[in-house]
Amino acid sequence: MCLAEMKSRKGDNWFTVLSMIWPARCPACDKITQSRTKLCKKCREQNKEIGGACIGCGMPKEKCTCLKEALDLNLAAVYPYQGGIRQGVHAMKFRERTDLFDFFSIKMADRFRTVFPEAKIDLVTAVPMTNRGRKKRGYNQSAELARRVAWQLGVKYEKHVLEKIKETATQHTLNEKQRKKNVRGAFCVEPGVDLRGKTVLLCDDVKTTGATLNECRNTLLKSGAEEVYCVTIAVTLKA
Repeated sequence: MCLAEMKSRKGDNWFTVLSMIWPARCPACDKITQSRTKLCKKCREQNKEIGGACIGCGMPKEKCTCLKEALDLNLAAVYPYQGGIRQGVHAMKFRERTDLFDFFSIKMADRFRTVFPEAKIDLVTAVPMTNRGRKKRGYNQSAELARRVAWQLGVKYEKHVLEKIKETATQHTLNEKQRKKNVRGAFCVEPGVDLRGKTVLLCDDVKTTGATLNECRNTLLKSGAEEVYCVTIAVTLKA
């Protein structure tokens, strides 16, 4: 056996050991599967991607809420926030399943390319958390997604663009009107950041009413950004 074959076989053995210790799991149902970057067959059937969505609100066109919510987000979203996708996002955010970042960021980058094929992005950034919120969780899931989306798109990731300057109540505990008021004035562009003439891609995990994305997008535009696009893993469908 030649040296190259020995090294190759040794590498294969090491990969097999790692796979036994840390097997691939479906990002939705968490069952052992063949790939960390794909849903299992059952979950693919149960968690269909959104088709023909409105770019203003990210919702399926038959459920468009742009006029009601006064949204124009330039949003690409992959899934409805329900079922296994909801479970996966929840695990990523609250159960330290950081291994799910790769799956979700790949889907986000692919969806953005599909929805906005002509977009020329200068930088990718994320909806920020306060220092207290980030320390409590240990990481900002939106920033981790944004960093990976930027790599997938071959675009520069900028961590220090938006800053959250006031603590807010948890959005999921509030109604639509309260959400808008809750995030009003909550964000600013960090000192020294020059966005003049630049096109920004803003990443977050889930769009519910769009209040947070809308506030961040308007903040970027008011600070000189030429255009702002948004991308999320999912959108919450309205009844």
